[in-house]
Amino acid sequence: VQTVHDFGVVFEAFCRFLEVLVESNVNGDEAELYLAVYGRVLRDRPLLASSVLVRAHPNRVEHWLDRAELFEAGPARVAELERAVKSVNPVKTVEMHRLWLRLAEQYWVAGQRDDAREILATAASPKASVRLQGDDLAELLVGWAQMELAEKGSGDATQRALDV
Repeated sequence: VQTVHDFGVVFEAFCRFLEVLVESNVNGDEAELYLAVYGRVLRDRPLLASSVLVRAHPNRVEHWLDRAELFEAGPARVAELERAVKSVNPVKTVEMHRLWLRLAEQYWVAGQRDDAREILATAASPKASVRLQGDDLAELLVGWAQMELAEKGSGDATQRALDV
């Protein structure tokens, strides 16, 4: 499957096939199995469609960000964002900073402040593989400063924000 349209056609045909199986004269156990498969396919549809999108357009950051939101907050979402960072060619997108920022936010929310800072420092570094410039760099740095300022109970939050 190469396009979302193709995915839709295949998905609908498979669902119709499962419906026919359930409606046919199968015994109770087989019907339960087909219903379970049908339920799982319906539940996983957004993730399956997202897989088609990121495979077809691997450098579109918005597709990766949308895909990450399909995962529960925590390790699964972080893993997907890390996969996105590794998959997106920063030369072929102008939104790499959004991916770095979202990944850092996930670490921040998980209480892994030092990891988040390291990610942001790497992204903002002039030695990065593709150097962020202009509005992209400013958006990244403002997001980082906002995270630092939102830090409760940290007396040096203001200084850290200023250091950004």
